[in-house]
Amino acid sequence: MLTGDTDPELAVRSINEAEVYRFIRKPWNNADLRTIVQLAFDVIVLEDEKRQLLEIVRRYRTARERGDPPPILEAELLLLAEADLLET
Repeated sequence: MLTGDTDPELAVRSINEAEVYRFIRKPWNNADLRTIVQLAFDVIVLEDEKRQLLEIVRRYRTARERGDPPPILEAELLLLAEADLLET
């Protein structure tokens, strides 16, 4: 979030209530802004990977609790890793 507002409470409320990644005051440094935006995208990718891994673990646990043969965990993780490599 970029702002020219000088109220420090605005930053705190924005971060706590709106889940703002970073609060950047004007004037900003362009190099810093690029770095912050890149890091924000990296966080998004990591959160997506985490959700995918959690889903794999949930399916594995569900199968184990039911007594079903477990899914091939290694194959699913390999597919996830390969998809990540193709995106980079």
